[in-house]
Order: sequence, then structure tokens, then C-alpha cells
Amino acid sequence: MLFQRLTAVGAGRPVDLEGLPHGPWTPDLLAEAITAIDANRKGIELRTVQLWFQDNQKGVSPENVRWLARIFGCGDPEATGDWQRELRASLSLLAENRRAARVQARTRVETAEEPITTPTEYRRLADRPRKTHRGGLAVWSERIFGLGGPLNLPASIFAGATALQFVAFFIGNHSITYVRADGIEKQVGFHWATNWTFLFMLFLPLFVIFAGDLVAFWRSRGRAALLPNAQASSAADGWVARVQRSGATFWAVLLICIVFAGLMQWVGARMLPLRAGVDEDDIDWASVALVRPDVVTIPEAIMLSGVAYLYMAVCFYLMFAGLILLYTLADDYWTISKGAARCKPLTGDVARKILDGLFRCSVAGMLMAICMIVQNRFLGSDALDVWAWLFADTASLWGGLPLNPSEAEYGFAMHYTSLIVALPTCTVMIYGIVRVGVPARQNDVSFRMAAALGVIVAAYLLVGAFPGFAVLLALAVLLGIYGLIDPGFGVSRTCEASEGRRAS
Repeated sequence: MLFQRLTAVGAGRPVDLEGLPHGPWTPDLLAEAITAIDANRKGIELRTVQLWFQDNQKGVSPENVRWLARIFGCGDPEATGDWQRELRASLSLLAENRRAARVQARTRVETAEEPITTPTEYRRLADRPRKTHRGGLAVWSERIFGLGGPLNLPASIFAGATALQFVAFFIGNHSITYVRADGIEKQVGFHWATNWTFLFMLFLPLFVIFAGDLVAFWRSRGRAALLPNAQASSAADGWVARVQRSGATFWAVLLICIVFAGLMQWVGARMLPLRAGVDEDDIDWASVALVRPDVVTIPEAIMLSGVAYLYMAVCFYLMFAGLILLYTLADDYWTISKGAARCKPLTGDVARKILDGLFRCSVAGMLMAICMIVQNRFLGSDALDVWAWLFADTASLWGGLPLNPSEAEYGFAMHYTSLIVALPTCTVMIYGIVRVGVPARQNDVSFRMAAALGVIVAAYLLVGAFPGFAVLLALAVLLGIYGLIDPGFGVSRTCEASEGRRAS
């Protein structure tokens, strides 16, 4: 029944800072709201409202339908008229369904078989398998993001990164320098690597927090709000079934992350060069054992790099699994919203919530890619550490030292792993704008999000490209951090109702 769905989502109640109702309607709150209407001189009894929340056979009277429509329509005449028509249609459909159910019940009584009396038959009926979704990697991944405590997954990621930091400290390559063949001293300690500190200890936990919050919202409230004739449990089942259809995608991502990005990359880029004693790439925290065996031994470097790459592979799977869920969520919204004309007052709030979550996840993903590309570009520079490199580049705008030759010969052959992170992240955001922002007419906020993401992507692509790139990079990072706090960039939810006043 439409009434049950609207009261469950709190349609017409005051909203919080995120534009969501404070909670569902209760009989007491709804009776007070109806009595407070100026045109309702008679008021309403609490017992009458309580009957609406129960499976009674009388339904709602036409006069009370008018008061409910005013509440759900937030006093707007056009919205009130729409809700009044929808409530009447829902009540008519409910009455027809109840008549059909009574006829069907009488038919079952007339044709019923002998009652079940034996204990064996009772146990057989009790043990009948219930309709449940089969397990699988896709469902398991969705449960990690959508169920449980909101801090379980990000706290686990942070704990793993912290453990790696401690292991590096015990081994001795947490802060270590070496002298390059051209006489340049380089700081390549594990604690100084932006792609192993900021990435896994800050931006990836933020990504999974935002992704988990959005998936949990869509599963528990958002999807059901667009399906007024469906119960919350059936809406959640439909979402899980949709995720389950992407099982092959989850398995492909797991295979690539664990086997190729984790195992094979570790063997080819770390274990074999360390055992052979030769590394053709720039020296970093793992290969520094080749030039500083007095501090870090080869077996220690192999052990630490193996554990680190396994941890990295698992974390990257979680990130890409989150992107798959976000893509599926945007597509699910688009599919449902095409037939959700009855719930247009609720569609705008749900769309804005989805856009905010998608943008926050995209910003966190791009900041991860920036951490990776900055570390990669720094290794080829003449600076002592990554911070000295960025400060020297900023100072070059005011007559500082010019870029070294390796930076001047910059090209667009990006660090491959960072590009793999950046491309899917931007793709999911663009798809979300097309499937969510455009249909819901969230044009203003979608434009601002796209422009901000474009600045961040430009800063990522231009790391090391010209003197002073660090200024653009700093502005992009500040813009991204602000976007995590206020993804609408000043566009409040109450200013976006281009289709009329919303019901919540």
C-alpha cells in the first residue's frame, strides 16, 4: 500500500542537513500533524490513525485522504493534488486485492485437503527450503560494503596499512637514503612513499566509507523509496539479485588484482630483480636493499614486498568491487526511476544522495591515483624527498631552480597502475551523471561536480609536465578535500526542486 511506503520513508516530515527525513511517521506524529492543519477543525482520533498502520479492512476515508495528501505534499497545491489522486488509486487497488484474496481464501477452504497431523509432515513443512539468494563473490562483496558496521572495512584497511608501517620500521627501510650514480641523494623510505601512506591510510578508507554508506542507503531505503508498491524486503532482494548478475565481473576483477597486479607483479618487479641483484627501474623502498645491504637484507626486502603486494592486491579488489557496485547502483536507479513517476517528489532527494556519494568516491579515487603518480614522478627527479621536490617546483615560479632533465622530458606515458585506478573512477562518475543527474534534472550540481572532477583529473595528468605543476596539484587537492565535505559546492538540496516541491 502506498500509505505504508510513504510513512516508512517519512514523506513530508522535516529533513536533516542531507535532505533526508528525520525518521518514519508514527501514529502519534501523524495524528498530531493532521490535527495541526488549520482547515481540519474536527481533528482526528489517535485510534483512527493507528488502524491505518494495521492491516484493517476499512482503509482511509476520503476526507482523511485529503489531509494525508496535504502532509505528503508539504502544503504545495500541485503536489497535494497528485498525492490525493495516487492515494485514492492505491486504496481502490487495495480494496480490489482484498476482495480477490477473500474469494481465493474461500476457494481454498472449499477444496482443501485433509489437515496435516503427523509429526513427520510438520517437520517436513518446517524444513522446507526458503527463498534465499545464493552466495557468491558478488553477494559477498556487496555485503562487505552494504551490511555490518560502517567502520569495519575502512578500519581493517587502515589496520593493515599500519601493520606494514610497523614492519618497515622494524626492518629498517622506513626512512632510508641512498646516493644515486650521479651523486644525488634520495630518500626512498617506506614511510615517505605517498602511494603506501596517504593512499592506504587515508584515501582508500575514505573511499570505502563513502561507497559503503551509499550502498547501504540504496539497499535499505533509497531503492524502496522509488518502489511505493513494494515492501522494503522485496526491494532489497531485487537489489541483491541485480548485484548477483554481475558475478562474472567480480571474479574477473579478483583474478586480475590477485594474480596479475599482486602475484605476477611482485614476482616480476620485486622478487626476481632482488634475487638477481639488478633493478633497472628507479630505486625505491623495496629495491633499496640492492644499494644499502648494510641496513636492509635481500630476504627482508623480498618478505616485506611480498606481504605489501598481497595487501595491495586485496585492497585494490575492494576498491574495484566498490566501483562495480556504484556502477550497478546508478544503473539500477535509472531503470527504476523510469517507472517511478508516482514518486517524483522522492526521486530528487534519492538522486542527490546518490550523486553526492558517487562524487565523494570519485574524488577519493582520483586522490589515490595522484598519490601513485606523484611517487612515480618523484623517483626520477633530483630532489631528496617528495616534499622537497614539490616545494622546489613551486619555488621555480619565483626564480627557483629549473626542472631537471628527466622532468623536462615529460611525456604522457603515465604510471600504468595509477591510470588503471583513475580511468574506472572517472567512468563511474560520468555514468552516474548520465544515469542519475540528467534524468533527475540535477543539472546545476552535476555541472559543478563534473567541473571539479575535471580540474582534479587535469592536475593528475600534468604532474611533472611543466614548472609550477605543484601549484595546480595543490589547488586540485584542496578542491577535492572541499568536495568531500560539500560535494554540491554550495548547491543546497532545497534549491534543486526544478520539478516542483518534493514530499520529503
